[in-house]
Amino acid sequence: MTDLWSLTIAFRGPNTSLRLTYNSGEKAQAAYEMLKRPAQPAEEFDRGLAATTYEKDIEITDSYGTTAMVDRDAVMVHWMTHCGSEAEGAKATQILNAHAQASLQRQLAADPMLKGVIGGTGGQTRQPFQM
Repeated sequence: MTDLWSLTIAFRGPNTSLRLTYNSGEKAQAAYEMLKRPAQPAEEFDRGLAATTYEKDIEITDSYGTTAMVDRDAVMVHWMTHCGSEAEGAKATQILNAHAQASLQRQLAADPMLKGVIGGTGGQTRQPFQM
């Protein structure tokens, strides 16, 4: 199985994001770090020193041919995802939901008020209570 990572960048503004895919965690981490704007240490700020300068626009290329020019000042949030772990999490969620569904089915089957509605009684069918 391929070790895939994604880097998702959400920009300020309505519904704008970009997702890049990498074939190694190191490449994804390097791109993630490139997106960060340098922070001025508190002691420098307190001393009144000028903020650190940085390149506003950077070019990022993923492992599968996507290249983007990103304005770091327009980035609202960015995050990395290990795609294999994300898929495992989705499977675990589906298993949990299946357990909950099976538990609900057992509870419904054992509920005395629903026995006649669900399974029927000797050929007679009852209609569920309606308001």
